[in-house]
Formats: sequence, C-alpha cells, structure tokens
Amino acid sequence: MVCDDDLTHLARATGRLVDARYLVFPHRHHAIGLSPEDDTYRRGGRSLGWWRDQRVHAKTAAARFGLQPRSMRLFVAERRIDAPYFVHIAGSTAKGWLPASVAARLRRW
Repeated sequence: MVCDDDLTHLARATGRLVDARYLVFPHRHHAIGLSPEDDTYRRGGRSLGWWRDQRVHAKTAAARFGLQPRSMRLFVAERRIDAPYFVHIAGSTAKGWLPASVAARLRRW
C-alpha cells in the first residue's frame, strides 16, 4: 500500500528522483465508484494489512532502502518499529476472544 512512498524515498536517496509533477493520472478508486472493488483493495484496506505495510515501509526507510549496512543501531531501530506493530496485532487478536458485549464497549472507547 505504500509502494509509491518506498519508490519515491529510494529515488531521492539515490539522487534519481525526477520532478514530474506536471504528469497527472486519474485515481479511479472503488470507494467513489470509479472502479470495482477487487481482492487487492480488500487486502490492502484491512486494518492489519495497513499496519503491516506501514511497518515494512518504516523498516525499509530505517535501512535507507537497502543502502545502509546492517548495524546494531539499525537492529535497535527495527525493534522499535516492530514493538507497536506487535502490540497492536496482539490487542486486535485479544479483542476477538472477548465476549461481544465487551468488544462493543471497546469499539466505542
């Protein structure tokens, strides 16, 4: 879901970013009826999919898109990125085990 951001940051980091803002492409998103919803939209639109994609992008950016050598500093940075992701996933999973009345109260919270 964040492949555009990944490619833009990689191009900028390697000095290959081309300013082509004059190019305009229509965005035919299914949410406004310009295209049918397909499996790709369904996978990317789920909350867990969004969190996973953000985590991958953050870790890739921390490593400067493969341009930075592995180091202890990078290892620590990746763990800091992983922690909130896994807490969120664990919380979402735990909510699935709760009785419906409790889960409904949490949603309003």
